[in-house]
Amino acid sequence: MGEALNLLHRINLLSLPDEILLAILHVLELPELLAVRELCHKCLDLSHDRALWLNLLSRAHNDHIPLSFDPNLNLPSGLPTPEVETIVRSACRVAHQWPLPRSRTPVRPFGASGRSLMGLQIFLDKWLLAVYSEGYAYVWHIDSPTTAKEWVTVNMEYDNWSSYDACLENIMGQNSLVLAVTRALACAHCVTVSISSIVLTRWGHGQIPEILTTRSDDEVETWNGIFAIRFLGLNHLLVCKMRSVELHEIPNTLRSPPSPRSDHPIAPSVHRFPSTTFREFVFSEPCTADRNKIQMLAYDVLQGLFLYSIHLIADADLPELTVTLVAHPSPTPTGSRPSQNALGAVNPSSRGFVSALTLGPQGKRAIWVERNKGSVCREVIVWPGKVGDMSEMDGKAVFVSGPCGLRQDITHCAFGEISGI
Repeated sequence: MGEALNLLHRINLLSLPDEILLAILHVLELPELLAVRELCHKCLDLSHDRALWLNLLSRAHNDHIPLSFDPNLNLPSGLPTPEVETIVRSACRVAHQWPLPRSRTPVRPFGASGRSLMGLQIFLDKWLLAVYSEGYAYVWHIDSPTTAKEWVTVNMEYDNWSSYDACLENIMGQNSLVLAVTRALACAHCVTVSISSIVLTRWGHGQIPEILTTRSDDEVETWNGIFAIRFLGLNHLLVCKMRSVELHEIPNTLRSPPSPRSDHPIAPSVHRFPSTTFREFVFSEPCTADRNKIQMLAYDVLQGLFLYSIHLIADADLPELTVTLVAHPSPTPTGSRPSQNALGAVNPSSRGFVSALTLGPQGKRAIWVERNKGSVCREVIVWPGKVGDMSEMDGKAVFVSGPCGLRQDITHCAFGEISGI
């Protein structure tokens, strides 16, 4: 440190105007800036310049590091510079630690009465929701990566619940967790939903349910069933199938207010995947800058994981769906060395089997649980989220679970995208 300070004095760098010194500090990375501020009092004072930290915040956002807000759109007004510095340092620390192996023993929350887990979700990077088909829902408060305290227990009185969904709503200035669960009931009349059609209705408005048929006359479509659906924007439905994704307009009778354009249905926009067969899809939340844009992580058993950016262009007379491949499977599987065929190419069947996967709300990080061929252990794989032109889903194994029996597996996972928990 003394030699660096003597060098600064010899070349008379500190005698330069503050504007030039700040311009130099603007090109430094965070570790370099923190080192420079230790040199002298003048460097320390300059390192507290607000523009420096706003610049680092914007660079972190451009480097696909998850933040609690988009600094290019909604930087909280009046946010003090020390708080901006804290956000930047925390985000960069998590980005550094995210792909590193986890050495601690996982925390096992106690008190869960259910055995058939339907799903896990983390909200605001600190509230863990677990829902069981036996009729129990638990919310744990995650204080740190090593502690979790039971906060709320919900007994839904009945069992045999089959599905659920949850979201965070801001009601009268307070965040509220809304949970919706469904269960099948024996009745004389029911609506059957096949793999090629979707039933839409508006609760409490008395309309006759609308049925969207996604299957064409092509015989190949028989093997292209629906695996996931998601609302995209206010008036469109994204239908994810084994070999394609389709954009359907919500029927005019179910809109509020109805569209003034026409009651005639518009043919769905279709994007086909000619060489993949997807069996599972997970999604990010809509992009802050464009609510009609989301990220989609799709899993092909033989080829691996694919990350797509899906964008609905709704301003045109005919809504257009654009699907862009952001990251594709790496040539070699994540775990042990893959087997090769006679030509030396990687054998797709040597890839590990993914039993659980999830994508962060911002689509900048992902995790999945993978079992390598011939192994009884499970690896927790994290994807750092660095993307470029045709990036690879080169995840890093950060934890290896013990051997699992034939009737045991890790089927659900969740994580805090900002905190890394």
